[in-house]
Amino acid sequence: MKKIILKFEDYYKFARESFLMIWQNKAVWFWGLFLFSGASFNFRQQNEQEMNGFDKEVVIDFFTKNWLFITIGVLVWLIFCVAIWLISAVARAGVIKEFDNKQNKKGYKLAFKKVWEVGKKYLKKIVLLDLAVSGAVLVILLIDALLGFLAVLTGETAIIILTIIILGLGSLLIFLFLAVLKPFALIKIVLSNVNMRNAFEHSWGMVKYNWKEFFKLILTLIVVGIVSGIAILLLAIIGTILIGLFWAITNSIGRNMFVSFFAILVGAIMLFVFFVIQAISNLWKMDILIWWVKKVKGGKIEEVKKVVKRKKAARGKTTMVGAEA
Repeated sequence: MKKIILKFEDYYKFARESFLMIWQNKAVWFWGLFLFSGASFNFRQQNEQEMNGFDKEVVIDFFTKNWLFITIGVLVWLIFCVAIWLISAVARAGVIKEFDNKQNKKGYKLAFKKVWEVGKKYLKKIVLLDLAVSGAVLVILLIDALLGFLAVLTGETAIIILTIIILGLGSLLIFLFLAVLKPFALIKIVLSNVNMRNAFEHSWGMVKYNWKEFFKLILTLIVVGIVSGIAILLLAIIGTILIGLFWAITNSIGRNMFVSFFAILVGAIMLFVFFVIQAISNLWKMDILIWWVKKVKGGKIEEVKKVVKRKKAARGKTTMVGAEA
């Protein structure tokens, strides 16, 4: 694996060029909304105050009377989530391939339809990658639960605490490992057309042999996140001020349908701008990741099949030359 040495100026220069490129190619902004990857977990604890006034009989009665609507609602929600996930898989692959083409050819034109057409070819591989990572996380959580349960059965406080610490730290490291390597593996699968195992092996090699540059990359992505966060914060402040001012102005003349319409309109505009900022941020980060992977590889990333064909052709020419001699 080749080691590279880049300056912070290189990261800044490309990040600036990347933002300008994305800003000028508004046709692909929509796909930026679907560039999430990996599973998100939300561990929430309800305190006793939230449980006060909880009537089980009322809830049971509600579910009994409305079980059909609830079942249909759950099914619709599941179908919606699966659809979004599949669109995300296509979007991620399509954006990676198209951004790679754009980096290789400055005059290359990005288009909304191209992302979808290219991304569909990699749908199966991206879905398998997501399922593999999510499955690994699920297996680790089940193992943690089983070992934790066995530790509790011992009744020894020291064993329980030690088990929790070891399992917690071990699981955290594995989750961090998967979270770090998955974006690189995704890029390798799309651009090099390798299998999942090779993608993770190559990704680990890139990080291991270029760990200094990896930390520079992380700092660059953090800065991009901070810039996006500031933009969203300013949006929220400006929107809140506008609604507050209009609310105060109309307070003396009485509120009517127009006031409600204005509030809804401002809210809709804020939501739209928020999605735009989030899409640009996602595209920006992805472009930087692709650039970094290619820098580590030392140039263009070719598909494995193309490399094999080129090597076979070269060997064939060598054989022919030897035979003629």
